[in-house]
Amino acid sequence: MSEQQGSLGFGPGPASGQLTPLIHEPDYPAILLEMAVLLATELASAGVDVPHAEALAETVAEHVRERFGGQNIYLPKGEAARARRRRAMMWADFTGDNYRELAHKYGMSLQHAYRRIRLARAEHMDKTQGDLFKSQS
Repeated sequence: MSEQQGSLGFGPGPASGQLTPLIHEPDYPAILLEMAVLLATELASAGVDVPHAEALAETVAEHVRERFGGQNIYLPKGEAARARRRRAMMWADFTGDNYRELAHKYGMSLQHAYRRIRLARAEHMDKTQGDLFKSQS
């Protein structure tokens, strides 16, 4: 296996004397193709040269196909984690009196900003202060 190949043996394509990448086959599953295109795009934007990005993306898509192929898989949207991260960002930007600025920055109403900061403050307190009434046995 050359340096350019992933662990499944896929390389950057015909230019290197290898088979055409699977993602260019007409009957390659659409969901895996979309996954490979997303991965290749992200890798290329991170500075990986395009042939390597495509080879790595195809390798990952093939690993996913081999591991999960034939299964019905639910992919959660992760809204709770996204909301918690957004509250943490707001909390980091919070100075004590900039609710209006935060509401504008995060595209929400002033009341919503108050609510989010209240939740963020509670989450911060939970992290930094222990529960006085929790038994420590």
